[in-house]
Amino acid sequence: ALALPAPVAPGARFSVGGEIGALKAGVVELLDPAGAVVDKAEVKAGARFSLSGAARAAGPVLFDLRLRDAAGRQVEHVEIPVEARAPVSPRVLVLAGAPSAETKYLRRWAQDAGIALNLEVSLGGGVQLGDAPVALTRATLDAVDLLVIDDRRWESLDRQDRAAIEGAVRGGLGLVLRPSGPLSDAVRRDWAMLGLPTAEADGLRAVRLNGPNSDVNRHDILPTTSGGVPLAVTKDGQPLAAWRARGQGRVALWTVADSYALVLTGRADRHGELWSELFSAVARPGDAAGVHVAGLARAGQRVALCGAKAALSVVESDGATRRPLIDPRATPGACAAYWPAGPGWRTVVDGDRRSALYVQPAEAAPSLAQAEARAATQRLIETSAAGPMRAARQTPGSPWPWALGLLAVLGMLWWLERRATRR
Repeated sequence: ALALPAPVAPGARFSVGGEIGALKAGVVELLDPAGAVVDKAEVKAGARFSLSGAARAAGPVLFDLRLRDAAGRQVEHVEIPVEARAPVSPRVLVLAGAPSAETKYLRRWAQDAGIALNLEVSLGGGVQLGDAPVALTRATLDAVDLLVIDDRRWESLDRQDRAAIEGAVRGGLGLVLRPSGPLSDAVRRDWAMLGLPTAEADGLRAVRLNGPNSDVNRHDILPTTSGGVPLAVTKDGQPLAAWRARGQGRVALWTVADSYALVLTGRADRHGELWSELFSAVARPGDAAGVHVAGLARAGQRVALCGAKAALSVVESDGATRRPLIDPRATPGACAAYWPAGPGWRTVVDGDRRSALYVQPAEAAPSLAQAEARAATQRLIETSAAGPMRAARQTPGSPWPWALGLLAVLGMLWWLERRATRR
């Protein structure tokens, strides 16, 4: 068996896994496009393996997976297609009631990470710092993927602004509630109505994350019975945040008071990991990854292109365009049939989405082809045993052929007996 990696971001790591057949002992290796071994593992018959590598630049690239026996001879190899797609930057709006080092370093991290972050800091009396203010309407919030707001700014919102935020969250917007100090009773009630009740305590507690120089302070307001999904767990297993689904969006309570301290102690990487985990879990989900193929695509064999949301077209390696047909009775996201004539890269166009498709040579990975054929035959037998074919085999046939055969045998015996009597 072999599980191909899903598309990844440039520089991110991917994993490829599988299962070994009857080889008694050997080594499985993953080689990069330059031929260097990036990962390997010792295997034996029936063992599962998982290797990882990294795609350095955006675009499709081929890695090589090789299986060697105990003597070092190559038993089989298969090319592993990896597509590195440039991620779409989330659109983030940060609303703060006062300037702080927390928002300063958050904005700096977002700029380094390529995240489009709009920061608005209110000083009171209509005076604001940061970027140009954004009107809190349903139309503007639908163009934002994540809203981060502290308790001070929340208190300054009117009923219309809060209703717009509530409607946008139900439509898919991610909302992060960030306390900056002791919460008022009104803020507690509002945040509890969003699905995230807070504990009565307002004090700060020092916690330690995994790794050296990773001490931060957190607001001790996250109850253990909130029912939310925990995020950013500390070294002793305590969550620093929790989120709950609300409509199509998510609402999270972020309790870290001074994550910027990680940057000052030389742990800027840990600071970025915390905010990246929070943004990834709460922000509005992006578009689907595109059309995908189950298993290996082989030349001369039917390939099922699944996950389409529009009319598909396949751009061949020579530039020609083919249009696979989707079953009209199926729902969106169904599979379309495509028969590639030869190996190589293709581009699958699904509306405004493009996916890379690599077609293996027809003779690639013969053991996988045998395993797939055996599994398909087994499924056919099981389906037949439980379906109409089994009922047909159990249905008795007509008795007339057997009756005529019996009469013929009896007639022959009678004739032989009469002949012997006359002699």
